[in-house]
Amino acid sequence: MAESNNQKLAEKNIPGMNRHERFGQVEHAENVGKTLRQVAVYFVHEKRMVLGMLAVVICGTLCGVSAPGLQSKAVDIIAGERTGDTHSHGDVMSRMTNDIENISTTVSSALPSLFSGVLTIIGTVSVMVWYCWQLALLSFATVFLTFAATKILSGRVRSGSLPCWRRTMKTRQAKR
Repeated sequence: MAESNNQKLAEKNIPGMNRHERFGQVEHAENVGKTLRQVAVYFVHEKRMVLGMLAVVICGTLCGVSAPGLQSKAVDIIAGERTGDTHSHGDVMSRMTNDIENISTTVSSALPSLFSGVLTIIGTVSVMVWYCWQLALLSFATVFLTFAATKILSGRVRSGSLPCWRRTMKTRQAKR
């Protein structure tokens, strides 16, 4: 009992371990220069991580910056071509503008999100395997079984709903 109380007292003195106090006192570095050097040394040792993060940020920035230039080039290329007399010029330009806007949205938001998601998955899997490979294996098996069950069930639902869809379409056509 006394050992448990000593442990609790020791935990209260460790920063971040006092769960009862919502906001602890702010700690300031005694020597800011030394602290910054320690952080710099840490990042020097973690070159791969820093370079990977830098590559993701640069790629996301380039995607966001290059989208307007790609839009203007696409407009110049498409506007310079003859599309035939089947569509009016306004229809072609409207469709082209909508397509370019969709591409721009994808480039500027989906690609950085994709990089972030991939890095999150890689980090999560790495930590899971590092902490306990048995539980990680169990988690992977559960994910695999979930995907397999979804694939099997979706195929059965699709094959069962196809005749119903056909009956609905025949009924709609008959009402016309």
